[in-house]
Amino acid sequence: MRLLLFILLLFPCTVALSQQAATHFSPRQIKSISLTTPGDQPASLTLQKQLTVIVFLSPDCPLCKNYAPVLNKLKEDFDQQVNFIGIIPGAAYTQNEITAYSDRYKLLFDLVVDKQKKLSKFLEASVTPEVLVIEQNGNLVYRGAIDDWVVNLGKKKLKAEHEYLRTAIQQFLYHQPVMVQRTTPKGCYINDY
Repeated sequence: MRLLLFILLLFPCTVALSQQAATHFSPRQIKSISLTTPGDQPASLTLQKQLTVIVFLSPDCPLCKNYAPVLNKLKEDFDQQVNFIGIIPGAAYTQNEITAYSDRYKLLFDLVVDKQKKLSKFLEASVTPEVLVIEQNGNLVYRGAIDDWVVNLGKKKLKAEHEYLRTAIQQFLYHQPVMVQRTTPKGCYINDY
């Protein structure tokens, strides 16, 4: 009877653990996923420097527009140690739309297109903007929201109280434990086309 009770109590824990998101991504697998530049030239994603920040973006998502200055500031502040790359999931946007977005918001990092959403699915991205911070060896350091400015879609704070992305980068670079490793990003759902 005790054994049966133990098994029944253990089962929900096992299910919960099996449903957790990945905490390591193979750098070789990431690099093997076919991406393109906005000009439709072949591209790939290589985990460079100490960290790579992967930002999923949509040119027409208001939050992606609002967060462009924040992402640019982070790129400037951590450029020596951190590689930033923007991923446009799906085939919905033309080269002109992507280039116009990059130019208008003066993005300081490259954008690549994940036409078939293979990288988006592999990294389990669901909204834009959504960030993943990955070590060179593939270990996931942080995933989720850039900060807590957005409370819900259409509802924002006057100012972010917690800068999750900045804090995770700083803690990692200063060899401190990353205290918040995951948050729930709020934004525009990644489209199905």
